[in-house]
Amino acid sequence: MGFHRKNIKYFEEITEFLGYKTFQGMRLCQLGDSYVRRDAKQYLSEIKNLDYTKLGRASDYYRKLEIEVITIDLGIGPENVRSDVLKYDLNKPLENLEGFDFVVDLGTGEHVEDQFELFRNIHNLCKVNGIIIRCNPSIRWGSPHGFYYYTFLFYQKLAHSYDYKILDISEGSGKYGPKMRGLSWKHCIFVTLRKNQDNEFLRTEWDPVGAEIGKCSIENCEKLKVKKVFR
Repeated sequence: MGFHRKNIKYFEEITEFLGYKTFQGMRLCQLGDSYVRRDAKQYLSEIKNLDYTKLGRASDYYRKLEIEVITIDLGIGPENVRSDVLKYDLNKPLENLEGFDFVVDLGTGEHVEDQFELFRNIHNLCKVNGIIIRCNPSIRWGSPHGFYYYTFLFYQKLAHSYDYKILDISEGSGKYGPKMRGLSWKHCIFVTLRKNQDNEFLRTEWDPVGAEIGKCSIENCEKLKVKKVFR
């Protein structure tokens, strides 16, 4: 998806709501080496008075806030990733990465085939009382994109089964959605979760939770030229 104005504003509003005055010493893990898009550059230039030419990736924005950033991106796709990005496969358990104040997924998770491993990795990356922020396609996304879309019920079951508190959830076609003509991909679910305890993310709890994730059709994947057969 890239790093849009909607993502910056959502991060700003959530952290303001949570009462953050400074981010110094905090750690953030982002899934996906997101490029700063044109609407975000305009917002940063006109509203925040920042030199957007020095902000090529989302990680640059977070570092401006004095947050320590780690990026995970396997590097598959048309856009290159930076040399300092950890090229880890989110379909597999991550090792020796934990204790992040923020875990942010702005359009990467729907491209990961093994959703259980994805969310177990997110859970293990986040520290107790840490914040998980996601912006990913909803059922009304409207165009082929990735393998999966998400629903409100999924997040409700996820929070109940693994002891998160839902701090915010909304479909971003209005307040945060991009206002661009001719595009059908403006429906995203924005969600912020707080991890309440360091419990084990068990597969035995997953089946009724994962059942609420929607699969994109094989026809849509063929349009994306994705050679994948769903199990």
